[in-house]
Amino acid sequence: MKRIYELGRELGVKPRAIMDAMHELGLFIRSAASTITPEEEAQIRERLRQDPG
Repeated sequence: MKRIYELGRELGVKPRAIMDAMHELGLFIRSAASTITPEEEAQIRERLRQDPG
């Protein structure tokens, strides 16, 4: 499992962008220090590929 801020660092985006993408996907999140499952990570990566803004 990975933390949101770690994924952001890996992808070169701010944790806020990841948290916004998670919200759009209907995924529950508390903070940038929260962990995500590999399945959630895949969904987030796909969402950010579609709309990196």
